[in-house]
Amino acid sequence: MAATAVSEAKAVFASVMPHSNAPIAKPKPHFVAAAAHRGNSPAVVQLGAYGSPNRVLAAWNGTAAKYGALKAYVPMSAKFVSAKGIFYRLSVRGFGSDAEARNVCMSLRRQGGSCFVRNSSGDQPVHYAMR
Repeated sequence: MAATAVSEAKAVFASVMPHSNAPIAKPKPHFVAAAAHRGNSPAVVQLGAYGSPNRVLAAWNGTAAKYGALKAYVPMSAKFVSAKGIFYRLSVRGFGSDAEARNVCMSLRRQGGSCFVRNSSGDQPVHYAMR
């Protein structure tokens, strides 16, 4: 997954550099989410918190690959400032209710994942947060 992110970064860098002889690569989508669930609940399932926005994207790609059911939801990110520094949360949304979010989180935990349910707080879609 890290190699993919590095390749994408090199392609983007090459495409915007003046006088670059590098071929312009088509950018790959930041994530693929079926987003079959489009509930309006404010509940989100937080999957992790990272020190940079780039780590959020890498974490989403790895987590979605490992737990395919998450691809049915929309990945989100939110910047969080704490006494320990700035962190970027990775969450998924699109639940019909708080109970649905809790059920998804419990299922993820049974498979060895880590998560908790919280209400959305300034979360933005991952592809927007990565700009």
